[in-house]
Amino acid sequence: MGERELGAALALFHDDWMRVAIIELDAVLCVAAGSIATSLGVKALDALHLAAAERAGGVALPFVTFDRKQGHAARQLGFTVFGV
Repeated sequence: MGERELGAALALFHDDWMRVAIIELDAVLCVAAGSIATSLGVKALDALHLAAAERAGGVALPFVTFDRKQGHAARQLGFTVFGV
């Protein structure tokens, strides 16, 4: 990759990064994830992702996954799911 292409790639990355929401893993999110894991029977990491998605904007945002069980759980929470 030449210098010009690298500059263009970095600019695209920067534009994408400005649209990313970083959701902090705190006690409230962990409690919400625990509730999701218990009620929907998903694994802890899936539950954390679902709880973070709820915090990021909830069902107003689409949920993208290629994990069938996680997608099913997201649908049960009301998300529109893309991927599976």
